[in-house]
Amino acid sequence: MHKADTFVCVDIETTGLDSKLHEIIEIGAVRVEEGRVTAEFSELVKPDRALPEYITRLTGITDLDLRNAGTIRQVLPSFLDFVSGHTVVGQNIGFDVAFLRTAAGLGNFGAPVDTGELARILLPMLPSYNLDSLLEFFALTADVRHRALPDAQVTAEVFLKLLELVRLLPDNLLSEMARISARTGSGLKSLFETTVLERASEPLGVREKNRPKAASGHPDNVFGSFSGDMQRDEGEPEVDEQMVERLLKSGGGLSRRHDSFEERPGQIALARRIARAFNESEVLMAEAGTGTGKSIAYLLPAIMFAENARERVVVSTNTKNLQEQLFFKDIPLLSTVLDFPFRAVILKGRGNYLCLTRWTRLVDTPEQYLNRQERALILPVAAWIHSTNTGDLSETGFFSLLGESGLMDRINSETVSCLGPRCPNREQCFVNRVRRAALRSHIIIVNHSLVFSDMISEGAVLGGYSRIIFDEAHNLERVAMRFLGVTLNYYRIRRVLNHLYSKSEGAHGLLAVLDSWVETMVKGWPEYEAHRGLVQTAIEGTQAIRTTAQGLFERLHETLRRDGTAGGENHEGKQRFYPESPVFLAASEIIEEFRTGLRDLIEGLGHIHTLVSGVSVNLLSQKEDLLVDIEKTRTDLMGLLTDLDFLIEAAGRNVFWFEYNEDGSAYTLKIQSAPLDVAEKLACGLYDHMETVVMTSATLTVANDFTYIRDRLGLNLDTRERVTEFIASSPFDYTRQAAVIVPTFVPTPKEHEFIRETNEVIAGLATELRRGMLVLFTSRGHLYRSYHDLHDQLARQGITLLAQGIDGSRSQLLRRFKEEVTSVLFGTDSFWEGVDVPGSALELVVIVRLPFAVPSDPVVQAQMEEVERAGKSPFTALSVPEAAIKLRQGAGRLIRHRNDRGAVVILDKRMSTSWYGQLFKRSLPGRVMRADNPDMLIGNLRGWFGSAEEILPDGKNVNQAKNPK
Repeated sequence: MHKADTFVCVDIETTGLDSKLHEIIEIGAVRVEEGRVTAEFSELVKPDRALPEYITRLTGITDLDLRNAGTIRQVLPSFLDFVSGHTVVGQNIGFDVAFLRTAAGLGNFGAPVDTGELARILLPMLPSYNLDSLLEFFALTADVRHRALPDAQVTAEVFLKLLELVRLLPDNLLSEMARISARTGSGLKSLFETTVLERASEPLGVREKNRPKAASGHPDNVFGSFSGDMQRDEGEPEVDEQMVERLLKSGGGLSRRHDSFEERPGQIALARRIARAFNESEVLMAEAGTGTGKSIAYLLPAIMFAENARERVVVSTNTKNLQEQLFFKDIPLLSTVLDFPFRAVILKGRGNYLCLTRWTRLVDTPEQYLNRQERALILPVAAWIHSTNTGDLSETGFFSLLGESGLMDRINSETVSCLGPRCPNREQCFVNRVRRAALRSHIIIVNHSLVFSDMISEGAVLGGYSRIIFDEAHNLERVAMRFLGVTLNYYRIRRVLNHLYSKSEGAHGLLAVLDSWVETMVKGWPEYEAHRGLVQTAIEGTQAIRTTAQGLFERLHETLRRDGTAGGENHEGKQRFYPESPVFLAASEIIEEFRTGLRDLIEGLGHIHTLVSGVSVNLLSQKEDLLVDIEKTRTDLMGLLTDLDFLIEAAGRNVFWFEYNEDGSAYTLKIQSAPLDVAEKLACGLYDHMETVVMTSATLTVANDFTYIRDRLGLNLDTRERVTEFIASSPFDYTRQAAVIVPTFVPTPKEHEFIRETNEVIAGLATELRRGMLVLFTSRGHLYRSYHDLHDQLARQGITLLAQGIDGSRSQLLRRFKEEVTSVLFGTDSFWEGVDVPGSALELVVIVRLPFAVPSDPVVQAQMEEVERAGKSPFTALSVPEAAIKLRQGAGRLIRHRNDRGAVVILDKRMSTSWYGQLFKRSLPGRVMRADNPDMLIGNLRGWFGSAEEILPDGKNVNQAKNPK
């Protein structure tokens, strides 16, 4: 048996990503024995076709380099001799092996080890597991990238570093890893077993108990210590506004603790205004732009009020990034400023936290509950449990994968599956620990969705509170609509059914466990033979429903594609529908078959629940767990039935639509609904129960007017006349720091030449100015077309073009954008906000067109109809203010610091030609200018960045004004 540090690391370069269509052009490998490189292999491979230009740019390999290279069949024999008898290792090794097998019809390579997969297990907190991220984490350098041998060399270094981490794992965890990884098809099982055997020859150390326990010590989601009780005192406690101001002024407590402190009048005024909102029980809408320091401005009076009143304050955000900033940066800073101890907690929904009891049952018998793919996905969780203090699965880099696969639903702490006081892990329970801390905390940091969950459950989630701060409040309506809506798709159905029973790679699931138990019982108690039919019927029912669900979504998808107007106008694979939709009528028989199958299965599981309830624990040790699991699954099935009936009925003040990928399979189809208006729900369900509500964001107003957001969020329905408004002054000098230019020579978006001409402007800005540029699109299709048209052109000029949805994840794109200072980044909806790139990495923001919502989008269409029924103009009352707020969000990506300087270019001439363009201009900071031709645009921007010439409001520069010729 080889030692773990004896292996061959392999890398290949290819002409593309598809092993059936593309070819290998280079193979590199290094042989490592006992941790030292002992041999290397490197060969170019001659393909049948010429190299694509982008491959040459990526690798540096040219057709000339490959002219005298051997073919793949000539090169492979020596390569196979090189790797023979060794474990094969590589980064994303499945890609390499697929190409090698296809190229020569190779059989099995054995069980290769993927460094990315191993890193995901050992380093669960990393945001990315590509080779560049791992090199950065281990502080390794690569002089050459995207060549086979150099990449194999650095991958071998990464693997040796990962082996060091493997050798630090406790024995019981290594054994658990080997058990879970069995039959996954990777070499991880062999790696873990080899490490265990290597360790067996060493002196025995202290062995940990073979059960995951919550880590001891201070949980990472609780800050500070507090020995008192959060119970309100008698009287009317107040926040001292003057004390708040003193702490924020130069020479105050904050300036003594913050190295880069700057006194900001806007921050002081905002903090005082929020203090007054607490003192006078107001509902405050407070706009505070970037650089104001609004998080400190609301946290400081909130903490002081909570301490004085012994009353908890909830702070709700829209993004995880802001939550982490508040908890890990702002709150620790304020703890050094305030002269009393306080506690803050990040609290999330139960679905985010791991349930130790459910987890233990799953991994103790993985062969009963998990297929091969699920075992591979669950491995990182096994390692993470031994180090987490929070049990919060969203702190890991594999959170989304767990959700997409359905595994999250099987290991989280959902209420319906909780054993409560009967749980053997109740003292270590992650949810219990953080909720106990939250009940005795000054500040509870949550997200908007959790607030709505608490609202619906009448306080069952957060407990009693009456003071709340909403940051990123401009997102509230959108989040509320999503949270209060309903979605049904095939994958949701399949997850529930797979948990019950699946024959993929052998029978597993809840019913497989029960079937095995009944079979065992029959051997000792023949009378149990009568009960076996219950389980078998449920298994057959589960299989039948799966087939029916497949047929249902295929039928719906086929009908939608055949009749594009079945439910109304089509918008990017979205079709609105109404009661008695012809799409459902066409599938009425299979819908009824699906309903009947669900009802029968729910009834059958009820009988099985009764059977298990009557069995002694001595005969079924898993009795309590199985009863909870059966009941949870019945609840999930009833949820499917209820949601299907609700969606088909399509009644009430809701909007209903189908959403699907026009080029994808039937299983991408979603049936969705959202409430038409959340204003009344927020007013009655939330604000009426609050004493203080603070809503803050950088973009709450339209041309300094709060009317639009006040109406959309139901603040106009408040009957206590306590809604107040405040706009904090900006610390930025936008006249000096930002220019806004509208090229009037570009056609309007409705004209045929718009995309071609905007591409020409984008290319000119990139090549002439050579500055970090973010280009914001309103359409994914437009982005893809522009990327296709401009990528090679910019590459020839040495400019890197990055695009959302093409060149990596959001975090990867932003990291590369910051590092490659003259790069261009294309983004759509999610890049219009939350992008924080200060300094020279971002000096140009290009907004391709004004961000009006597409009128044919089902939700937008329904909202516009509602506004029209109220006697108002949908365009004026809804489209324009919504677009103005989003335009401000996009333009706000530019100036993030006092020293930033840059320009916003808006390629939509309606800014200058329409009546609403004037409203948009009043909503934007800085001077808005026009450029009547390309030379004027580039010339004025050069002058702006060079500060050599003053740009006048009419778009001319000083020299042009003095010398018109």
